[in-house]
Amino acid sequence: MTPKEQTVVNEIIKLGAKVGITIFLDSDNVTSWAWEDQAYKYVELQELLIIYLHRLSDDQQTELLPLVRDYFEAHGLALDFQQDQSLEKYTEYEALNPDKNVLEFFSGKIPPNDLNALKMSLFMRDQKEQGHNIDEYKLGIRDRFGSRGVYIANLCNAGYFHDTFMRVGHKVNPAKFEEYYELRVGRELAAIFVHNGMNFTALKNEFQEKVILCQQFDVMKFRIHGFGRKNVELIRELLQECKETDLGADLKLIVTMEAPPPNAALEVNVEFN
Repeated sequence: MTPKEQTVVNEIIKLGAKVGITIFLDSDNVTSWAWEDQAYKYVELQELLIIYLHRLSDDQQTELLPLVRDYFEAHGLALDFQQDQSLEKYTEYEALNPDKNVLEFFSGKIPPNDLNALKMSLFMRDQKEQGHNIDEYKLGIRDRFGSRGVYIANLCNAGYFHDTFMRVGHKVNPAKFEEYYELRVGRELAAIFVHNGMNFTALKNEFQEKVILCQQFDVMKFRIHGFGRKNVELIRELLQECKETDLGADLKLIVTMEAPPPNAALEVNVEFN
């Protein structure tokens, strides 16, 4: 590594060690600064360090690996932002830190990867509440964390982490909470989220599978969520099927939330007698 390359690495390491810094790796030239002839950009007012991987040599990237690894083990990748505006929204959100107490509560209680998925999901939830388009963030969560991350995002958006999970976490010891959490998140026994890719057969099959698994692991209830006219109608069809056949045997189905069009929504508690 040349002395100039070493100087750049030292400067990045020094900036990356600052308290409160946010690090963003730009590997796809998505920020406007990427076109400048530099390996990194430090935005002092936002405490933001952007590292441009394509401008670093292999030796530089190797030397910076511990910094990047340690940072993302502690904080997780913010998002793969597709435009400067999204990056600005995230740094504003981080500065206000409205969900700090939630992240602090679950730190050490859930797997690190889940905590990072939750961090991204909380930001997405905040943006949704402000009326922003969140499609980019959904894709980012799916790309990085797969189906488990998507399920965590749905649970977060529905308030499970703020309410149910936190309440249980206060009551039981860490080992019991780990078991409780893995059943409801790992095995997806907390809820069914009806989505546009579902038809009635798919919903009915998932419902039956969920009932069997809940009985097997002694989980006494789960919830069905549907947003949008089509998804609400699928849930209504399922409720009717349960009423008319033995599909709902030994189950108590309770509508807990219902909203009319144009923002149609329906939530149903499924409880075992």
